[in-house]
Amino acid sequence: ASAVPLCLQTLMRGDARWTAAPGADGGVDMFHRRHKLVYDGLVRGRTWYLALDFGLACAACALGGVRSKDPTVCTIVAALNVVVLLVAFVLLVALRPHASLADKVQGPFAALCALVAACLSVVPSLRTQALVAGAVAQVAVVLMFVLRAAVLLMELSPAIRARIRADLTAAAHTKI
Repeated sequence: ASAVPLCLQTLMRGDARWTAAPGADGGVDMFHRRHKLVYDGLVRGRTWYLALDFGLACAACALGGVRSKDPTVCTIVAALNVVVLLVAFVLLVALRPHASLADKVQGPFAALCALVAACLSVVPSLRTQALVAGAVAQVAVVLMFVLRAAVLLMELSPAIRARIRADLTAAAHTKI
């Protein structure tokens, strides 16, 4: 039994857990065994989304690497970045590749914040607001990472599970 409440497990993981396909020898394919954590948060049959997401991230990074002293070039690059981030946001919302509710909410939220930051960065007078929107996206990503790490630690550590169980039992027997 897990020390993590079932509702929190469902929020973090979703109902559909990814399972590896059997290999030619009947065992679990080694590639999937090694990379299960990569695919674990995705809906079954949507593992190809990782390649799409990676391609869009590479495009955004390539655009971010363009440097020019010409303001027209900078504006064009910023507008192209908005287009790439808009495509990424629309695909994330439309395809819903993540299994957990947490990822289904956090992913589009972070993508939307990045998109807003990119839109604001096109206008030179709104660069400060763009930095704020980008920072909000990063904070959302970090908070979800911390929550996931805490849940994973609680699931994996027998000592923590035993301590929580003992505390809950003691609290149940304590009279107020």
